[in-house]
Amino acid sequence: MDKERIKQFLLIIRENNRKLKELKDAGKDTFLKDYKYNNTALRLLQISIESMVNICNHIISRNGLRRPKDFSDSIAVLEENGIFSKDSSQRYQRMIQFRNRIVHLYWDIDLDYVYDLLTTNLKDFDLFIKEIIRYLQ
Repeated sequence: MDKERIKQFLLIIRENNRKLKELKDAGKDTFLKDYKYNNTALRLLQISIESMVNICNHIISRNGLRRPKDFSDSIAVLEENGIFSKDSSQRYQRMIQFRNRIVHLYWDIDLDYVYDLLTTNLKDFDLFIKEIIRYLQ
């Protein structure tokens, strides 16, 4: 397993999380009205979630685990193999569903919802990082 590659993806997630907190700290009104804030947040979320999937797929590939059907199934494969708990797996799968909305239904994104995510759900990235680091050790 290429631990350095995984660490690079974890660093991307960690750095994007820091940036997302800065965007949130600008305040809800600024976030909602200024495309530079909300579009940046959407892109950072997308990249972070895709980095999560890349990590999962790397672990799956290097360990010869069942081939996932899609991005969400990558999370399920790691849950099946004891790397994620059921609760964590469900959280990460919801994140992937949101990523799919950003990519495929971008015209129908509720920015109030995105801001709420920034205020309540960024800790899910921290949980993912913690679980992957625990797995690597």
